[in-house]
Amino acid sequence: MARTDNLKNFLTDIADSIREKKGTTEVIEANKFDTEIKNLPSGGGDEELEASYLSLLNDTLGANTIKLPNGLTSIGAHAFYTKTNLGAISLPDAITFIGRHAFTLCENMLLEKLPSSLTKIEEYAFAYCRKLALTNLPDTLTTIEQNAFRDCVKLALTELPSSLTVINDSTFYGCSSILLRYYQGSHLQWIHV
Repeated sequence: MARTDNLKNFLTDIADSIREKKGTTEVIEANKFDTEIKNLPSGGGDEELEASYLSLLNDTLGANTIKLPNGLTSIGAHAFYTKTNLGAISLPDAITFIGRHAFTLCENMLLEKLPSSLTKIEEYAFAYCRKLALTNLPDTLTTIEQNAFRDCVKLALTELPSSLTVINDSTFYGCSSILLRYYQGSHLQWIHV
């Protein structure tokens, strides 16, 4: 059997497990697959199911590398929470929302850029991502919640997008000596962290 057949069969088995645990026969859309795994009713080996799924992605795409589906529009809460072995990841440009704690404690995550359509980053989304070295944020971003980039010590931002309307005082808490220019309306504010 070809590798793609094995992958298809494995993902079908996971989808069947999700439907069984939820007591439904609904089709699980590809862009909601990860969310469905995260939102399984508790118990019954859900942790192993999630670990198997992520392990399969790692084995299929290369060690510590995750490639998310192009149609994905959001990253749900706790999606990759505490995945310390997560290395390189590429986020599809269609993503508009990154949920709370989505990448918290992904200490080894390497991410070159955020999606060009991103509008909101919830609290603690990238907290403690110590290798995250972004140099800019997308011009579409309007909201960054508290502690979103807490202790991202390699963060290399020099300017925030003018599209921002909501930002919290603790958004960049612990980000070593970065100096940001932030435009809000016609006011120039400096945020020292």
